[in-house]
Amino acid sequence: MWGVAVRLSGMLVLAGTMQLVQAQQTPSEVAFQSTTWNELHKEVGRGAPPVGWAFVMTRNGQEIFVDNGGFSRAPWESKDASLPFTVDSQVFVASVSKAITGAALMAVAQDRNTSLDVFLDMKLREVFPEKKFGHFVGNISLRNLIRMRSGLGPTLAPGQPALPSSCIGGSRSFDLWNCLITGTPEQPGILARDLPCDPQWPTREGPADYYLNENYLVLRAVVEKLAREDYCTYAKHKVLNQPGEEIVTCNSNTIPAVLYYGKEMSPGTDFSGDFRASAGPVGWYASARELVRFLNSLRSNSILRDDIRQRVFTQEMFMSEMQGKGGTVWERTGGWTAGGTESTARACIVRFSGGVDAALVMNSATRLPCKVIQLVYEATLPVLTSSANDFINSTTVTISSPWIGSNTLPPGEIRFTTDGTEPSATSQLWTGAPITLTQTGTIKASLFDHQTLISGPAEISVNGPLMPAAEGLLLQPGLHWQIFDRPDSACWNGLPDLSRLTATHYGIKATAGTAFSLNELPAARNQSFFAAEFDGYLYSPADDVYTFGLSPEKSSRLVIGDRIVIDPDRANSGNIALKKGLHSINVQYFHQTGPSELKLEWSRTGNPGMREVPSSAVSTIGPQ
Repeated sequence: MWGVAVRLSGMLVLAGTMQLVQAQQTPSEVAFQSTTWNELHKEVGRGAPPVGWAFVMTRNGQEIFVDNGGFSRAPWESKDASLPFTVDSQVFVASVSKAITGAALMAVAQDRNTSLDVFLDMKLREVFPEKKFGHFVGNISLRNLIRMRSGLGPTLAPGQPALPSSCIGGSRSFDLWNCLITGTPEQPGILARDLPCDPQWPTREGPADYYLNENYLVLRAVVEKLAREDYCTYAKHKVLNQPGEEIVTCNSNTIPAVLYYGKEMSPGTDFSGDFRASAGPVGWYASARELVRFLNSLRSNSILRDDIRQRVFTQEMFMSEMQGKGGTVWERTGGWTAGGTESTARACIVRFSGGVDAALVMNSATRLPCKVIQLVYEATLPVLTSSANDFINSTTVTISSPWIGSNTLPPGEIRFTTDGTEPSATSQLWTGAPITLTQTGTIKASLFDHQTLISGPAEISVNGPLMPAAEGLLLQPGLHWQIFDRPDSACWNGLPDLSRLTATHYGIKATAGTAFSLNELPAARNQSFFAAEFDGYLYSPADDVYTFGLSPEKSSRLVIGDRIVIDPDRANSGNIALKKGLHSINVQYFHQTGPSELKLEWSRTGNPGMREVPSSAVSTIGPQ
């Protein structure tokens, strides 16, 4: 057992304890524990370390790593000094509470067999037929609320807060529903307003994580009214009902005081405080261990039916989707500041593949916990490297490990698959030879000690060439184009779903010059809020890996064949391997304000240098 106390940045930090050697542990399990411990303490110790923290990681519901350090009340406090911070210390988990509430609303929808795409005002009128709800609410669906993208942000228009301060000012007994419906004489309730569309405060789907606290308050109130039960009681009964979650609470009176500290941790100059009164009405209190139990429950149908539960992750409901060395991960982070100070609590829950869940909570300003969790998890993964992610003929993938082959760490074995499935103890054994792939595929690799999974999977995807379209197409020069003007009843702040819209203008662009351009189309250069779409075929002159780039608009998409090459809100360039010949191409463009410009450029390995795609390279289906 290690127990270490060190002084960092003027602050005493208990570095934590870890059982390095246990009789039942294999050498590889010890190596996993040691690597995880070293990475965790390295990342937590960067910058200004927290006064107290706790970390729990499970696989298939079983704890595989537990660690904590520091204090819930620092050594210099006059009362209850030097209380240790443990994995069972409950703290205010801030926006992690949104995951609990999102699950609760999905449970309501499940119980009532309600579509998540129903508009909020329609559901509210079922419960309150006598109430009048504003046009603003008419544009919000249950899905928008759960995804935290309803448009209910800190402000609804310049100088117009979403909620009066009296509604969120710290009173445990405030009437949230009354605030939302009635409000104050100076500021009507948010759900009763009839607001115009504003480009900066849209009433439809907003960007990820932009709308947070007010969205959460509405979400909480809607759960309570549709369930016809006190919100906390319903969430405890329907969501937090598994063993290990019994004492998760939204009643701050029931937990001991945990202090939250600012960046300056030195005795005598620290800013610390017990902010339970202000946190209690709007969030949950939980420990790292309890948060992991909540994630564990989302892997079974104990809360949600399998079909509904899958939407949490496939449709980014209340967990944000991220990409890492272990493939797709889902996370929800929380942090809060009280009293205008830098005093901050932080929390994060992360769901990985391979049945791994993790939680990290801290009681002071420090690094972002989700980033720490991901780095800690990835430190033990096999490392997969490809000679080329996009290729014409073949590519090779090699695998290495943080400890296999080391003179100081014990051996283990890497098992891998090439079809995207999870590796098992009977999957193909990695012997050190490069893996050659001649077509698109995903390799996943995990570390095993005989039959025991130690870490993983890590994954890498590679893409072979896209085959050309079938011959015999009746084509003519140019591209089909469509222009979509924003309807008066809609607010767009990103690329809309064009499949649900009717074009206001359309035609075929067959003029000489560049293929993808707004010139000569009925869209004024300074027109605001419109979308454009181009469809046709692109001729690739040779078997090669091509790079495409779109003009730096935030919301444009390029699809070639069945592959998304450029996606909205991500990088505005991408690569794809193409066989010589014709390939279907689709470009969707969204313009918000200011001068509009669309430009698609390309290059290839055999002809470097980006240039605009010429009209001679495209064609479209002609009259049949």
